Amino acid sequence: MKKICICGNFADFKESYDGQTIKTKNLYNELKNKFGKENINVIDTCGWIRKPFKLFLNCLKQTRDVDNLIIIPAHKGVRVFVPIFNALRSIRKYKLHYVVVGGWLPSLIEKNNFMIEELKKLEYIYVENNNTIESLNKLGINNTLQMNNFKNLKKSSYKKEIDKEVFKCCIFSRIEEQKGIMDAIKVVDSINKKNENKQTIKMDIYGQIANDFEKKFFAILFNSKNICYKGLVKQDEIVKTLEKYDLLLFPTKYYTEGIPGTIIDAYFSGLPVLVSRWENHNDILYENETGISYEFDCIEDFEIKLEYLVNNQEMLEKMRENCLKRADKFTAEISLEILYKNIEE
Repeated sequence: MKKICICGNFADFKESYDGQTIKTKNLYNELKNKFGKENINVIDTCGWIRKPFKLFLNCLKQTRDVDNLIIIPAHKGVRVFVPIFNALRSIRKYKLHYVVVGGWLPSLIEKNNFMIEELKKLEYIYVENNNTIESLNKLGINNTLQMNNFKNLKKSSYKKEIDKEVFKCCIFSRIEEQKGIMDAIKVVDSINKKNENKQTIKMDIYGQIANDFEKKFFAILFNSKNICYKGLVKQDEIVKTLEKYDLLLFPTKYYTEGIPGTIIDAYFSGLPVLVSRWENHNDILYENETGISYEFDCIEDFEIKLEYLVNNQEMLEKMRENCLKRADKFTAEISLEILYKNIEE
C-alpha cells in the first residue's frame, strides 16, 4: 500500500469554515477511506509563520518513507512550501502533488517569477478549471491537470414548494466586501421597496465574518428588516439548511474565483444559483439549467436578474432537478479519480 503525506491547513482539526481548510480536510478524509488512516501522515500548517522551525522539523519527520506528498498551500504558503519540498527531495524520494484551491495561482506567479522553475519540478499540479491550466501553460508550466473541487454530501430529497408571499434566498460564503455582500443587500432592499405590496424577498446570510468588515456589516443589517445573519453551519448540516431556500446568491467580486464550494453545496441541496460572471463561472454554472448569471460587478444587472427569477419561479422548479443531477460531477469519487491514479502509478 502506498504511503502518503498531506500538507495543508487543518486548523488544528477544529471546526473551520473557509474553503481552503474545508477542501484540505475533505481530501484527507477521502485519502483515509481509500488508503487507510495508518498510511496517511499529516503536516498541519496552521499558524506556521509563528513557528517555522517546529514546522520544518515536522516536515522532515512526516515525509520520511512516504511515496507521495500532497501539498495544499494558500497564497503565502506556496512561495515557501514548494521550494522546501522540492529541496527535500535530495534526501526524500516522493512524488510531489500540488492541489490548488481557487484560480489565483497564475497571477501570483506573474509577481513571483522564481516560482515558475520551482513549479515545473513538481510531478503534478491539480487545478480546478481549464482557464488556470491555459494561464499556467502560457507561463511554461505544463505539468497541470484539471481536478474538480468536490464535496462528500448526501443529496437532498426535500420538495420545496413555491411561497407566493415570501421568496427566500441566501448567501453561504465568507462574509466580506469582495464577496459582494453589500451589493446583495442593496439589491434585495431595492426590489422589496419597489414591490412593497407584492412578494417579499427575505435573505439569510451564513458564513464567517471578516474582522475588518464586521462593524460595517452589522450596521447595514440593522437598517434592513428583511435580511438576517444566521451564523455558521456545520458540514453535516449544510444540505438540510440550504434545501429550504428558493435561490443561492453568489455575487463575488473576486474575478479569479475557482470552483466555489458553496455552489457545489447548493447543487447537492437542489438549490438554483444566481452568480456574477467571474472568470471561471462557466466551469460550474450551467446557464439557465442550474441557475443564471449577471454581468460581473454590475449591481444593475444583478437586480434585473434577481427580479426576473422572483417573477418567474416556475423556472426554479426545473433548475432544482438539474442541480441534483449536476452534483454527481462534484463527488469525491469522480473528482479524485485522477489523483488516485497518479498516486498508485
